[in-house]
Amino acid sequence: SLTHAQVDGSLSVDTTSSAVTVVGDTVGQTATVYNRGTSGAVTVTDNTAGKGLTVNQTATPGATTVSGNTIAGSGIYYGLEVSTGGNAGTPAATVQNNTVTASNIAIFVHGSHLLPAQLTGNTASGNTMDVLGLGGHLSANLSLPVAGPPVVVLRNGDSSTGGLTVDAGVTLSLAAGQVLKFGSPYIYSYSGGGLQVDGSLVASGTAGSPVVFTSLKDDSAGGDTNGD
Repeated sequence: SLTHAQVDGSLSVDTTSSAVTVVGDTVGQTATVYNRGTSGAVTVTDNTAGKGLTVNQTATPGATTVSGNTIAGSGIYYGLEVSTGGNAGTPAATVQNNTVTASNIAIFVHGSHLLPAQLTGNTASGNTMDVLGLGGHLSANLSLPVAGPPVVVLRNGDSSTGGLTVDAGVTLSLAAGQVLKFGSPYIYSYSGGGLQVDGSLVASGTAGSPVVFTSLKDDSAGGDTNGD
């Protein structure tokens, strides 16, 4: 564990231990936390990072909690990236009440299970893309729009082509006028991303207020989301 430390440069915690705890630290540059073990929780809370925060959990089973962090900047891509990998036995991450500013893509969460109720309270402002990017498998119902940063679908979720899969028994609902954009998290190419529906898709558009599925590069719907 690393608690209430000050690191002027970058911080990398890479472990195969039973649990990882990073709490209350101040990091001047990039903070990265990896658990490559076979079990164990990852808890990353109430930290401040100056150039992005990346949390990668591959333990099965292994809970992941990323909450109350303040990120002011990013490396190349993200202010906050949380990955729980493609193993179906790794639980959905809890990513709540984080604040991200001055980064490229504000928040990107991807993994084999995404639970919308565990992705709440996050704020994004002053980023190139003030968004909540999702990739991998949606494992509980999601109704758009949501409070907080708008949701976009990014590739490179649980595979190199990636996108979002709506799992069997799960419903993705979009209200009239909702815009859902798709793309790559890579700043030099916003192409890519897709939607596979194994459950249900409910798009409640009207003639005057349609639901729009489009690219991050499309500024005609929903404005200039990718800041180009």
